[in-house]
Amino acid sequence: MINYLRSIDSEDWAIVTVAAGAAFLFAALTLEYVFNQSPCALCLTQRLWMILATLLVAVGLAHNPRLGIYPFLSLLSSAVGAGFALRQIYIQITPTAASSCGPGLDYLVSNGFPLVDILKALTSGTGDCAEPSLIPVAALAAFVLLSAGAIMQWRS
Repeated sequence: MINYLRSIDSEDWAIVTVAAGAAFLFAALTLEYVFNQSPCALCLTQRLWMILATLLVAVGLAHNPRLGIYPFLSLLSSAVGAGFALRQIYIQITPTAASSCGPGLDYLVSNGFPLVDILKALTSGTGDCAEPSLIPVAALAAFVLLSAGAIMQWRS
């Protein structure tokens, strides 16, 4: 099985990675628009890093799939996104961390808070991020799978 995985070409790994990233983004948008689950600040940040990781692989596929910089940058983007997913999981399981989070992102934007406060909320989380959900766990799994695809593309 491992020899078979190593024999797959870098273009094929790129296609699989782009398809996986697109599927994960489709699932996130489905949760938001079909099931009316509005994303918290950390969910939006994770979504942005997932878009970046997927786009980097797609650009690498269009430009030169054998060029190693695109899978490397996608791997870095996936690692940063996984860090935000871990932060949200930490906020959900630690009550003291959740109490230190500020107001929700919609409150910050609607009341005209400075951009610095909004960016801080996007990176450190808000009180909305403490609501129990499996979404950050699924996002962490998605980032791990995107990282694995980027590593396999990089190695081939």
